[in-house]
Amino acid sequence: GEFQTVVGAMFELRASAGQMLITEGEQGDNFYVAQSGSYSVFLQKLPGKAIKAYGPGDSFGELALLYNTPRAASIKCTQSGVLWALDRATFRSILMSQKQSADHTMLEFLRSIPLFSSLTTEQLVRVASVVQTLSFQGGEYVVRQGDHADSIYLIMSGSVICTRRGDDGKYPLNQGDVFGESALNEDISEDERVRGVVASSSGNH
Repeated sequence: GEFQTVVGAMFELRASAGQMLITEGEQGDNFYVAQSGSYSVFLQKLPGKAIKAYGPGDSFGELALLYNTPRAASIKCTQSGVLWALDRATFRSILMSQKQSADHTMLEFLRSIPLFSSLTTEQLVRVASVVQTLSFQGGEYVVRQGDHADSIYLIMSGSVICTRRGDDGKYPLNQGDVFGESALNEDISEDERVRGVVASSSGNH
């Protein structure tokens, strides 16, 4: 998973007492997790006075992974130890590849649905970008009869059963099936759910 990928990309760093790991005002590029040793936080406006201390299991510098912003404080190693570090470029490339593989899975899924099969890849990418993955437990209502219809649902995994009030029929739907497409009708203000839909086995919709 993503977590293992991030951990695998971290590099070991041995810090010795007195070493500056982060300097206030400089551009940050690494995020650190301390395995051993101790590390003190200093602010330029309070010279010589540590405002915080980090030890084994603590992490710091995470903002550098997300933003290219100057460090807000300095961190100095006060007792030698081992740190694990991750740099922004690696972190970003992991996030991008994870996102692309997730997008790829969604595209393949959308392409397998007849409703979308005639769309170009570019159009599918647009659809994929607005699709939200929802998870339901067995027995949980996905939509209830009478609800305002505003979404269309595609079954990625699991199955659902559609029922209509006053009708004994149960209409099962499985992976790849679509429901709620009446929400795409022009006259949406008049369109209310005509069936209740219950998840019969857990999965993503």
